[in-house]
Amino acid sequence: MPVFLDTLEDAAFLLGDDLRAQSANAKARGVALKELSDIEGKPYGDIFDCAFAKLPPGCGKTEDCAGCSVRARVEDTFKTGTPHDQVPALIRRADGTQRRLRITTRRLAKGVLLTVHPDAG
Repeated sequence: MPVFLDTLEDAAFLLGDDLRAQSANAKARGVALKELSDIEGKPYGDIFDCAFAKLPPGCGKTEDCAGCSVRARVEDTFKTGTPHDQVPALIRRADGTQRRLRITTRRLAKGVLLTVHPDAG
């Protein structure tokens, strides 16, 4: 894991250009309720148990994924370098529950840093 991730105060994921998690800090693992081995190499939707990620052909490849706030912001940051701050995101989970988050993205040399903030609203 990149050492800098654990120096961050927020839950942080490092995503590669394939939009799969390369790593996550301890706070991110706590927010996702997953071990690092269950995060590395997985698309964001799988990490947060998105209902649409469970459908064939998988995370980012269904019609519903076109409206995913997380995917849209991460892809934009990869393509343009544009950061996004505290963007509302809603994850519809496979168990029927919903999880509201706020996300922030930053372009790094080796990917995109995605920070996740639980949203009380």
